Amino acid sequence: MTSKPPPNQNGWSQYQKLVLFQLETLTERVDEVEKRLSKMDRHLTVLRWQAKATAAVFGAVAGMVPLTLSWIFRNG
Repeated sequence: MTSKPPPNQNGWSQYQKLVLFQLETLTERVDEVEKRLSKMDRHLTVLRWQAKATAAVFGAVAGMVPLTLSWIFRNG
């Protein structure tokens, strides 16, 4: 007659600890990735605003050049 192994003697206890350790490790890694993604999102927002400000300055300068030339030739 075959007897059942005693509780926690079939390897499940060790496997359970391994699985829980891996889940904790993965959770920490996901948290770190989320932090990095949030930081990158903030940097991207800053870059977008800088690009818009730069475009506005160049647009204003580009708009003033023809007006200035027109004024110079008219009054020159």
